[in-house]
Amino acid sequence: MTKKAELEVVSCSICGSDKSQHLFDAKDYVYNNPGQWPVATCEGCGVIFMNPRIPPSEIGSYYPNDYYTIASGAPGQTSWGRALFEIPPARRGYNIVCKESSAKQLFSKLALPYTTRCALIKKLPVPVDGGTILDVGCGNGEMLTRYARLGWKTFGVEISPASAKFAAEAGHEMVVGEIFDGHYADEQFDAVTLWDSLEHIHNPMEVIQEVKRVLKPGGRIYISVPNVGSKYAKKFRDKWYMFTAPVHYYHYTGETLTKLLKNAGFSDVEISYPLAAVGMSHTLHIVWRDRPTLTKLMNNRLASRMLSWYDRFLPDGHVDAVAVRPASTK
Repeated sequence: MTKKAELEVVSCSICGSDKSQHLFDAKDYVYNNPGQWPVATCEGCGVIFMNPRIPPSEIGSYYPNDYYTIASGAPGQTSWGRALFEIPPARRGYNIVCKESSAKQLFSKLALPYTTRCALIKKLPVPVDGGTILDVGCGNGEMLTRYARLGWKTFGVEISPASAKFAAEAGHEMVVGEIFDGHYADEQFDAVTLWDSLEHIHNPMEVIQEVKRVLKPGGRIYISVPNVGSKYAKKFRDKWYMFTAPVHYYHYTGETLTKLLKNAGFSDVEISYPLAAVGMSHTLHIVWRDRPTLTKLMNNRLASRMLSWYDRFLPDGHVDAVAVRPASTK
């Protein structure tokens, strides 16, 4: 049972401003924690964040016990899925040969305009010969396993011991906790990724600065977060499945994500909006929860599958960023 936390007033982690404007009070429609939590916008940089918020020392009790995925860190794929995954890396500079049939290779090539925009393919880092990669908030290590297959030496940080155990068993060098607990060396990594984890972090500026410290000059940071500037967020607000109050501390747009990276000292920031699942099925369950006819329709197996596939093609629900640590840090 969730305990009642004393909310703390905080300054904006991105720009340091202590002035924010209240937007609305959000409810937890995803994990059903009782209560309401204030959502504010920073008057300095415009980022949307929880303020006052649940202290980081207590936020863990607001997650469900089964929140963290603890399935195998070695993802299974159909042969068609392997074809879709292998050909795009070859097109992006990886030394990989698709062993699928000519028909499947042709299918993958025809699908390339779509796959280059889909979230999975956009999560392919620029290849580095003998490169080292760190995934912050890596879960069960699924993405690290993909990177290992492409030749990366893989490291992960994960706050859940159970998930970290599965990632370690998949062959990745793991640290349980936050990135600071890794005590990594200066300029250790060629790439650092934060896939759907930055929104959970209460001190994003400190974390991004730590990422910059452990990246080699010229190394890249890769980020994907829910896009609070999307039409889904604007229409559904806290009922949007990706909003997830109160456990998402910060809610980003392309503009505020750019400000965070530039304020931390990164350069060459590139923002994109991949095709990715936006949680539409879950969102409609929330919105229609008091409408039995629509809820029954949502629970229909065929309708649910169709909506799930439709969801994969929706744009702008996420915002991705890639940035470079400059060669000179002065």
